[in-house]
Amino acid sequence: MEKVREVSSLFFRSSVEEKKKCLRADDDVEGYGNGMVLSDQQTIDWNDRLYLTVLPKHQQRLQFWPQNPSRFRTGLLWGCNIHFTGIIDEYNSKVHVNRLKFDKVTSQHATSLRPKDRRNLPGDHVSPVKTVWTCQSKSVCLLRCLGLDMNQAMEVLDEYSSKIELINEVVLKALARSLNLEENCFLNQYGTNSSMNARFNYYPPCEWPDKVLGVKPNADASAITVLLQDKEVEGLQILKDDQWVGVPIVRDALTINVGDLMEIMSNGIFKSPVHRVLINSENERMTVAMFCMPQTERDIGPVDELISDETPRLYKNVTFTLDFFSKNYQQGRRAIDAWKI
Repeated sequence: MEKVREVSSLFFRSSVEEKKKCLRADDDVEGYGNGMVLSDQQTIDWNDRLYLTVLPKHQQRLQFWPQNPSRFRTGLLWGCNIHFTGIIDEYNSKVHVNRLKFDKVTSQHATSLRPKDRRNLPGDHVSPVKTVWTCQSKSVCLLRCLGLDMNQAMEVLDEYSSKIELINEVVLKALARSLNLEENCFLNQYGTNSSMNARFNYYPPCEWPDKVLGVKPNADASAITVLLQDKEVEGLQILKDDQWVGVPIVRDALTINVGDLMEIMSNGIFKSPVHRVLINSENERMTVAMFCMPQTERDIGPVDELISDETPRLYKNVTFTLDFFSKNYQQGRRAIDAWKI
């Protein structure tokens, strides 16, 4: 888990030019940037993210992987001393970066946030502000790079996704057994080419944390989401009984969240919780979310054994597409509402 955190940190601390090589298209989810802007009334999340298809491997869009896939999978170590020289020089000077300005966006969270100057922001947040940022010290950058061991870091993301795939299988089987169902009943709906997407999240500090959200309220479209939280900075909250409740950080643990597709397959027994992310006024926060989903374009529906006269069918069969979920999310709607009977 520590290696994955290092990979994420190295990417978000790389130069603006380096990250721009991974920029997503305006109408696409995958790649580096912020959320799609679909409406003048849309709330913009206060974060940077790198969204990548991890599985199946033949669907990986390598043009969005930082620098090239081998560097990213080995912890961005290949050619590290060459790449980081430029970053250190850049960090040791004040760098003025003109951010993307969402001039037409009139968000209740974003429109008032146009400070002329913010100091010590260790990253480049795509937001409607102009930012000034510096590095705290040259040695910090060097240690972050050289602290990773080349042999141990080989195939970081591949190894991590393989382990998450096993966790996903164990959790789905356990959930099925808890309902006295055949343990593979949920996995059988996955198909032969199940999907996994990785989202690397960077939440920069904000002087007005009560006016912005790192992620606006939403529920995951996945069957299972496995979250690697920041080691120190909390921010994730879930909605329970109409109250927002903080999710604590548990050392050396992963946070597992049930998504919309599991709610559908369990006919509403397992609920996909609405959650949001708060911003810290002083500290940055980094997380990595792994979204485990069935095969793309595959029909998903409630397990037959969970439907009876006493427990009628609550959801239609659905054909999951990431694009459908993303557009509903950006417009403040829950995709699962469209699938309810």
